[in-house]
Amino acid sequence: MNDRLFVAVIGERNAGKSTTWNTLFGRTVNTGKKPRMLDISSAGAVEIRLISGSNEERDRNLADVLAPRSLEVFVISGSNEEKKRYAQKVLENVECRIVLCSVQYVEEAFERTWDYIFSEGFSIYAQWLNPGHNGRETWDQLGLVDRLLANGAVVSIRDGRKSDAILHSRVEEIRQYVHGWASPRGLIR
Repeated sequence: MNDRLFVAVIGERNAGKSTTWNTLFGRTVNTGKKPRMLDISSAGAVEIRLISGSNEERDRNLADVLAPRSLEVFVISGSNEEKKRYAQKVLENVECRIVLCSVQYVEEAFERTWDYIFSEGFSIYAQWLNPGHNGRETWDQLGLVDRLLANGAVVSIRDGRKSDAILHSRVEEIRQYVHGWASPRGLIR
């Protein structure tokens, strides 16, 4: 079982990377100096049906389901490749098991972000936004997907620009993935 999770939102400039993190947190977030808490309670409706048992048992179950759930994450937001601030440098003194990171779809991201993440043995969940954004070809010119898959990553390709419904759906996908990874490791508070 890998000990750390790297959740990447990959895309060209203005693909929706920062919007993803802002939506996930419900506010504007920037790269921090220390970890922060992320509410991972499901945004969807919760329905409890009591099949058997007492009202007291139902109330305990309902309280457990509705209780806020959060965990500690470190965020690297914005286009760090443009600022020459790669994950390797940003994470050198960070002790957090879950990293949420914006990664530009550029060659420079390999040497100082992806190669570092691969060498550190992170579990990887990557959401690639808008391949072909800005009129470029939609195929993977850099071979990123092959390298991610060769390193055991889960990769999804999503539309980062169409509508609020699509935005919220893909952000919920990230929330659920993080929850599923963190829960068996006892990281949820």
